[in-house]
Order: sequence, then C-alpha cells, then structure tokens
Amino acid sequence: ATLLDHCLFQGKFKNVIIHSKVLRKIVLRSINQKDVNLIYQWSNDPVTRQNSFNSDPINYEDHIKWFQNKLKDENSTYYICEVNAIPAGLVRFDTSGDITTIGILIDENFRGKKLAQEFLQASCRKFRQKSDNQIFAFIKKENIASLKSFQKADFVLDSATKINNFHALKYVYSK
Repeated sequence: ATLLDHCLFQGKFKNVIIHSKVLRKIVLRSINQKDVNLIYQWSNDPVTRQNSFNSDPINYEDHIKWFQNKLKDENSTYYICEVNAIPAGLVRFDTSGDITTIGILIDENFRGKKLAQEFLQASCRKFRQKSDNQIFAFIKKENIASLKSFQKADFVLDSATKINNFHALKYVYSK
C-alpha cells in the first residue's frame, strides 16, 4: 500500500510505501585468506561459544593455524553467506569418507531474521553439486533456534547422542 504525500522530506511531501517486502540478495562464496579475522570474531562470539560442543574461547594463534589448514583441506568446504554483499554467516562442511558434517554460525547483527534456513538450503544445494555424501548436523538439545532452522531446511532427526558430555541431536539432510 502507498500513502500519497504522507511524509515531508526536504521541503516536499513524499509517498510512503508500507507493508513492502525488503528484498535481500543472498550470495555464497568460498572462504579466502581475507576472512581469517571475520571468522575468528564470529567463532568467539559468546552465543556461538555457548552453542558449540567446545565452549572455551578460541586462541588467535590456534585459529590462524586452524584456518590455514582449512583453506588447504580438500575435505572442508566453507561458505561465507552474504546478504546484500555484507558477510552475515558461515556454513561449513567437513567430510570424512562418505560422511559430511555441517555447521552454521550467524553474525550477531543478522540473528533473528530467519536467515539460517536460507543459508543452510542454499549451501546444501551448492555442496550437492560436488558431493553426494550424507550430510549430518549435530546440535545441542538446548539450541532451539538451530534445531528449528535445520528442520525447516530439510534436515530430519536421526538420533540422540552425546558429544563432549553435552546432549545432542543428530540430524540428516533429507534431499
């Protein structure tokens, strides 16, 4: 709906559009060397640490070593998820044999915007272009937001398990 001549802006009345859907362009790209500090920042975010199976803060030097190894690792595929050209999250795929594990983190400024489902679906479609492996997600039972996001992104509950003494749920991608 449009409200005609509703708002005074720079001395002129302007139309105002209400109930419009904000368009967001989501782009996935592979991580690169320039992402090292961004991913370090995201990984040490308090909510990310709380929802991880190892909740200890990450040491920067350890992160640098880990990051360099992931850049070279053919069994790791990491996508930066951008919204309107702004990095908003990371989806990772780590493969061992014919099994792949997926994980996600969302920048604190983009949480609560229903992006996780879109990031997961787009990332799985892109990953499927290179691999037919089963994709598993392991999520802490109390991480309700992630549980809902994975369910909406076509993951189905496989089983309950324990990881590092945390109760977790194992989900499998169903497409």
